[in-house]
Amino acid sequence: MKSCFAQCHQKLCAVLIPFEANISFSFYRKLFFTDYGNVAKVERCDMDGMNRTWIVDSKIEQPTALALDLINKYVYWVDIYLDNVEVVDYEGRKRHTVIKGRQVRHLCGLAVFENYLYAVNSDNFSIWQINRYNGTDVRSLTRLENAKEIRVYQKRTQTSVRSHACEVDPYGMPGGCSHICLLSSNYKTRTCRCRTGFILGSDGRSCKRPKNELFLFYGKGRPGIIRGMDLNTKVSDEYMIPIENLVNPRALDFHAETNYIYFADTTSFLIGRQKIDGTERETILKD
Repeated sequence: MKSCFAQCHQKLCAVLIPFEANISFSFYRKLFFTDYGNVAKVERCDMDGMNRTWIVDSKIEQPTALALDLINKYVYWVDIYLDNVEVVDYEGRKRHTVIKGRQVRHLCGLAVFENYLYAVNSDNFSIWQINRYNGTDVRSLTRLENAKEIRVYQKRTQTSVRSHACEVDPYGMPGGCSHICLLSSNYKTRTCRCRTGFILGSDGRSCKRPKNELFLFYGKGRPGIIRGMDLNTKVSDEYMIPIENLVNPRALDFHAETNYIYFADTTSFLIGRQKIDGTERETILKD
């Protein structure tokens, strides 16, 4: 993980495109995140991952920490390669630099409250207060051992609505979805998603196991993981629960009768197995 913190997962929650990211949410009902994979940028999308839009993609190298001014609709981020903290509005306009200098490269957490930015300096675990209108006004408030992230909690950042599209229906399903309900561009609309190993039915709500028996297993390193995908579909839904916490998986085989995947990790010197539903993981041989 290159960034100091990601709120969900090494590769941005369940999104299948591999990139490093930090994530924030807004009243605007958008998800904002940084990406410094192949092309460094700041993006936004709907809460269900749709309508991705680049808002910053130039003069940016390694954006990490991200924070939102929910009232004025501004996005702040730290670029630890360019040694600066910058800001744009939600549409990518009005860009300017808040603070610049070598001290910025150690910042890995960022939050906004009133006139100040608050950040974690990972070099000495100090909490900084930065005047966002005058970047020369910087103070160290305190030190917290092993601090990596910072958030300001205030009632205005926690919206409340009487009802929303993902409420549990009379059958116990959130938003009528079999597995996962994601709010879309507003709290009255939603998108259903399925857990790994299932596909969404034609009704857009129910989840079912793929009928196809033609699928592909593949392993990769950094980090070591084994995945499976259905070869008869045009979407990137995964066929199986990934086998994680490996180093260098090099040999794979599948036993169809028991649904076991067998694998060899040549760096960890072990042979193991796991079922495609993610259960019964075990090491068979370890040198």
